[in-house]
Amino acid sequence: MEISGVVWRLLLLAGVAVSLTAVVAVARPGGRWGLVARRRLVLSVPWGTLLAATGIVGFYLVVQNGLANPRDPVVIPFRAWGYFYPMGMLTAAFAHGGLGHLVGNVTGTLVFGSVAEYAWSHFPRERGSSSFGSLRTNPLARIGAWAVGVLGVGVITGLFALGPVVGFSGVVFAFVGFALVRYPLTTVVALAATSAVGLVYRALRRP
Repeated sequence: MEISGVVWRLLLLAGVAVSLTAVVAVARPGGRWGLVARRRLVLSVPWGTLLAATGIVGFYLVVQNGLANPRDPVVIPFRAWGYFYPMGMLTAAFAHGGLGHLVGNVTGTLVFGSVAEYAWSHFPRERGSSSFGSLRTNPLARIGAWAVGVLGVGVITGLFALGPVVGFSGVVFAFVGFALVRYPLTTVVALAATSAVGLVYRALRRP
């Protein structure tokens, strides 16, 4: 008997839910892992990475008209056509060619950006330094600096891209490189997690 696509999707979502429950049970966010995250991230949340992910999703939905046409967004005006077309050079990194392109880069941003932002830390790591002792050690300023840095890397990738490209991939690669230097094993695990998320996404689209 052939199983319908809807049933496959429900089974897949049930499997994902069970897996996530197992991960939470093993990791115990309220325990040691949560304590480690709170030492580096405000409320254990990578706020700068969330801002970046929210920004590119908002750009896709609003600026690229993705709300009206999620599978056929406006792309041509935002391509990095050349240095005589500054709008494209400044926006290419934040535009995406389709829903799958966006989902892939948002997933990479959330996974690798979180690891990289953890390495950056919202709180000063030097012994004797105070979190609000100066602008450099202020957690809110450090979150803002991270977000601005991500924006800057995005613009740079648009300026030096080969051809009229679009996408946040250059920034994601920067996250991977930064995270790999600081936490190589964690980054390898994150790569595996990203592949798993991509597999689930493809399975949901084409069961």
